[in-house]
Amino acid sequence: MIQSTPCALIPHCLNYMKSLSVLVADHHPLFAEGIRAVLSAPANQMLCTVTAVARNAEQVEGYLKETRADLIVLDPLLPVINGSDLLSALKSRYAGLRVLLFSQQNDPRIIQTAFNKGADGYLLKTASKDELRNAILEVSEGRRYIGRGVNNTDPQMESDGTQGSDSEISFAKKYQLTRREMEIIRHIGQALTNKEIGDRLFISDQTVSVHRKNIMRKLRVNSTATLIKMVFEYQIPSANQ
Repeated sequence: MIQSTPCALIPHCLNYMKSLSVLVADHHPLFAEGIRAVLSAPANQMLCTVTAVARNAEQVEGYLKETRADLIVLDPLLPVINGSDLLSALKSRYAGLRVLLFSQQNDPRIIQTAFNKGADGYLLKTASKDELRNAILEVSEGRRYIGRGVNNTDPQMESDGTQGSDSEISFAKKYQLTRREMEIIRHIGQALTNKEIGDRLFISDQTVSVHRKNIMRKLRVNSTATLIKMVFEYQIPSANQ
């Protein structure tokens, strides 16, 4: 039986004018409820909604026929009917649906196949709550996400799409920064406000604020001045260079 509940996600979704509708699909009831609890923690700002929890492919299909979903957190081992390929079916039938696979499988062949079939992100079940939230942010904004520790042997599939000089790539890897966070950092180096950065990247200033806080947490700094100092020390070029 599909269980519906209004709940919150995280400040990451502040760039949405309306709630991001999330479907959690996992055949382990305790794990599925754990995901829902993470996404609906009282401390989170409530602009996203976990609208249902499904235990098998039939429930997923039944829910999506009745109600629109923006994103599904999907266990790729979810029971299916007659061996049907649920991921391919979802991507072909529901335009715009984002699919984040949340899996215990770490085989590069399985991972590459998942992306070939249209997965938008791949996260291991050993991930932290913060990484789950960040993965949802990245996928919801239309970017591919490959989680930490995922066994990725395809050079065309970088975990966060980080590009730039060796020093930039090294900096991003050292502090586990995403491509979007590196974009924000390049603009912060110009001492721009959140609104100015948001206007340039076509996202809201609230979303920029969330990214800025995550960046400062990862870099373990407590002021923008210290952050800008690190940008110069690591020779990260500004966005207009």
